[in-house]
Amino acid sequence: MDKAIVVSVSGGKDSTATLLKALELHPKDNIYPIFADTHFEHPYTYEYLDYLEQQLDIKIIRVQSSKYQGVIDLIRTQKKFPNGRMRVCTQHLKQMPIREYLIANDLLNSEVWIGIRADESAQRNKKYGEITPTETFAINDIYPHYPKKYFKNSVVRYPIIDMGVEDVFSYITSKGIEANKLYSMGFDRVGCFPCVLSGMKIYKKAWQTPEGKANIQALIDLEEELEAASGTSSKIKFGKTRFWLIDKLNYVKPEQMELFKEVDDDEPKEEICSICQA
Repeated sequence: MDKAIVVSVSGGKDSTATLLKALELHPKDNIYPIFADTHFEHPYTYEYLDYLEQQLDIKIIRVQSSKYQGVIDLIRTQKKFPNGRMRVCTQHLKQMPIREYLIANDLLNSEVWIGIRADESAQRNKKYGEITPTETFAINDIYPHYPKKYFKNSVVRYPIIDMGVEDVFSYITSKGIEANKLYSMGFDRVGCFPCVLSGMKIYKKAWQTPEGKANIQALIDLEEELEAASGTSSKIKFGKTRFWLIDKLNYVKPEQMELFKEVDDDEPKEEICSICQA
């Protein structure tokens, strides 16, 4: 049997293109698409996973943390919000559930395919720009901060590393597959809705949807809860209070959204985790 191909599937365009590449190059029986559920996704993302299963005649393996019941439970239990230096959500809700599945199913010697593109940011281009789509690396060569026990003996590959945004959408369309509906709503990434580490532009846009407003309100309530229960200084947005966030969100009305299209976020930019969103 050929080496197993584990594809990290988020429901976004990049992970979908990565999955399609795997199906194009390898027998379907050798491919293990895995979605790590944070319980903080938009309903369209769950619908999209069902759509991919139906259209591609595959089964997407859905895993979740054995310790935490999603983003809110993780933050409540650890009494701290994720930030750029401590991405506890990525580790506990994405990496660990996938690792546990690989161990349980004797897949630690697999190739892990991740939908990273070098042109996503200057930082990624600097780090991954010389990598080709066919290269494989020991996972700790690329992510030296990952404890080796997480993906022991696995190698990583970036099959769409050289694609641009339009290339990705064109490739998906060429395979007869539609993209996640969130893109047509103006969101350029798919994953937690919103990712806690997202900038204010994404928070403002998510706030204009019922699902985004409910999730952001849950974060605001949780910050208040943690402050009252333990006096923790951990905040949703590093260095800002929930009152600052509420003020920013309430300022934006649906008809004003165009004003924020090209405006830079008013806080340091974060590098969103590639396993989470694509």
